Amino acid sequence: MKRVPLDPDLDPYALFAASRDAHPHAFLLESLTGPERLREYTFIGFDPEMTISYRGGVLRTNWDTTKTDRPFEALRRILEEHATPDVPGPFVGGLVGYVSFEFVRHLDRVPVHLTSPFPECEFGLYLAGVIVDHRRRKAEYFTHGASRATALPLAVGFGVSTPDHVRTLASLGADGIVVGSAIVRQEAQDPDPRAVEPFVRELASGLRP
Repeated sequence: MKRVPLDPDLDPYALFAASRDAHPHAFLLESLTGPERLREYTFIGFDPEMTISYRGGVLRTNWDTTKTDRPFEALRRILEEHATPDVPGPFVGGLVGYVSFEFVRHLDRVPVHLTSPFPECEFGLYLAGVIVDHRRRKAEYFTHGASRATALPLAVGFGVSTPDHVRTLASLGADGIVVGSAIVRQEAQDPDPRAVEPFVRELASGLRP
């Protein structure tokens, strides 16, 4: 597994907000610990290697559809294919998703009516992500596959609208930050090109130390 140190002052909420429009399966999770229930870790994932859903005896992934009444076994096989038992860390990737109430029928003998239009469970297999350690003031990007870090110039956009978004993307190594719809919204309020300048200056402030 590759690890890339990031700016310890990285704002995980700004990172998540700046990326969720482009990545509909993005997630943000936090661990809470101690008597004051302070955040210790924040985990962020963007683009899963695979999505898995189960409903009515049918398991669906990106590439396959299988009939089974043993969804746990199917999920366990997927995890075993990507197991990394010797890799330390609070979160090193895996399945992230939800289990619905209807899924209880696979845990106990209780009557359940499948009236919900949603899957009984749905997960993403995340092999890369960002970990923010609030207590130790550390942040890192990890990946089990090809790193998204690249030697080529990288321009990032989609949903950038605040200085915090700009600051977070710059800390992740973006060579350029593209702002489109946010400027269009500003122009819709005042078509005078000079009216956009203060907003652009405000965004640029996110590049300053």
